[in-house]
Amino acid sequence: MPNHRRRTRLFDRKADADAWARSLATDADRGLWTDRTAGRGPLGDYAATWLAAQRWRPSPREQAESHLRGWIFPSFSGRAIS
Repeated sequence: MPNHRRRTRLFDRKADADAWARSLATDADRGLWTDRTAGRGPLGDYAATWLAAQRWRPSPREQAESHLRGWIFPSFSGRAIS
């Protein structure tokens, strides 16, 4: 699993455990695996991190910052993404 957290899961046979582990790895490779804890953080934190990671020229960056400040942050900054 991408987050490398261990969870207890019991199987009657080793073959069943191996098949389950392979299915998780396949889902992660295909981009189908989703973290159940994702989306619990506030939208404002995510948006600020996302904006900092963008490689834009100044004008598009200023426009994105303006939209976030004017429309997103006032209403949704403290709300969880999920």
